Amino acid sequence: MKYMLIDVTTIEGTSILKVAPLRQIELLGRLAKAAGQKVIAPPLEGRGLSKLEKLPLQYLYWSVCQRTPPEDYADLVSILMAELSKIPMDQTPLEDLEKEVARICPDPVPAETDSPPSATNPKPAPKEKKPHVATDPLARPKATTTTGWVWEIADKCFADNGNKMPDRKVIIDACVAEEINSATASTQFAKWKKAKEAGK
Repeated sequence: MKYMLIDVTTIEGTSILKVAPLRQIELLGRLAKAAGQKVIAPPLEGRGLSKLEKLPLQYLYWSVCQRTPPEDYADLVSILMAELSKIPMDQTPLEDLEKEVARICPDPVPAETDSPPSATNPKPAPKEKKPHVATDPLARPKATTTTGWVWEIADKCFADNGNKMPDRKVIIDACVAEEINSATASTQFAKWKKAKEAGK
């Protein structure tokens, strides 16, 4: 499977750095981080772009396509995926990347607190647990997640159906066409429908 190394240091600078198999991308990511860049490495497939919100995705579109990005999220993703699939794989040999990573970012030496507890280095106090905060089960998931993407597709199908509840199969099929797992689509459709019926 191919992965994208995406520079997310700034929203405006969101761009593809490399496309490569997972191991190469891991090493390229370490080199990018050592150079001060903030990067993510999603798979080169539709749901991989769900890690980005709409605005960074539009900047990525501009970086790749060099033209004004569409406003519609689904159009943005489908056109961008077609363009991204044309990017050639990085051909740097794995051995060369491993040597470069070993040279530039050697493994850090464990800190003193990582050593076994002793009289001079007592066991650190356990971390406090954060209190559990109840969440609204009908709350809309983030648009940047796969589950949020299902809700976006469901909203589009709802609008296309004259603002009437579309058939479940229509939405599930639309999600599967976007490479979303059918079980995820089914679960999220049920939640979306319940939220819609509750007027949320």
